[in-house]
Amino acid sequence: VSVLGLDAFHTHLAAAARAGRAVLTVSNHMSVYDDPIILSYIAPRAAYTTAPWRHRWGGCSEEICFKHPALAAFFGAGKVLPVWRGGGLSQPMFAELADHLCVPGSWVHLFPEGCICQRHLNHSDVPARRRPYLRWGVGKMIARAHAQNKPEHAPVVVPFFHQGLEQAMPLREDDGTSLRVVPRLTGDDGVSPIRVRITFGEIIACGDLVDAFLAAHGKEALISGWDSPDTEEALQLYSAIAARVHRRMSEIDPRPVRSVVTPEYVGDEC
Repeated sequence: VSVLGLDAFHTHLAAAARAGRAVLTVSNHMSVYDDPIILSYIAPRAAYTTAPWRHRWGGCSEEICFKHPALAAFFGAGKVLPVWRGGGLSQPMFAELADHLCVPGSWVHLFPEGCICQRHLNHSDVPARRRPYLRWGVGKMIARAHAQNKPEHAPVVVPFFHQGLEQAMPLREDDGTSLRVVPRLTGDDGVSPIRVRITFGEIIACGDLVDAFLAAHGKEALISGWDSPDTEEALQLYSAIAARVHRRMSEIDPRPVRSVVTPEYVGDEC
């Protein structure tokens, strides 16, 4: 495993905690083993010794990680919350993760593609799962956390890209289903070990988008109950934030780039 920017990331975590801020990491999604493998590797050492609270909060599809009570207990103990596919922006997981973004020193991770995309950023092999933009849940979480905190306490958003686990858990190109249950340790030649590379990007600033919204529409739309209906203007804010995150993620992704759009609201996307 090689990591570019790990020391800087750990510096962001420590500095955010001292400043009373949380950290939100966003990354591409290569396999069902991205978390815990990638997230465990980049976690600060103290998360496993003296400060377990420093480990990340994350989400996992309910039908994968929470389909049996034993699995639910295991992943729940590892600070993982259930995501319901098609559950939309109002599902409880997003609300709880957003609450953690208001806790000083907390670390939350999201895979804003919403599904595994091994060949292109945010472009699944399964046509029904494709969107020209990242899921808007990331935009809603960032917007709400900014609105509920003082500017100096808003969460720090850090992107990273990783590759290598797509070789360990390759997907069929025609339907996106997994070719394996247990990850393999060698590449296509069956001899060379799989190499995982992780690259961190620069902090993504979203405060200007939220500030412009607050100046035009006030704070009420962003501090009401999580499951309250979102206004059209709030939905456009979420999509604009998601588009910015998408662009910044594409800057550190060496795979072929597909267009990034800020869409009109067309449904209850998460």
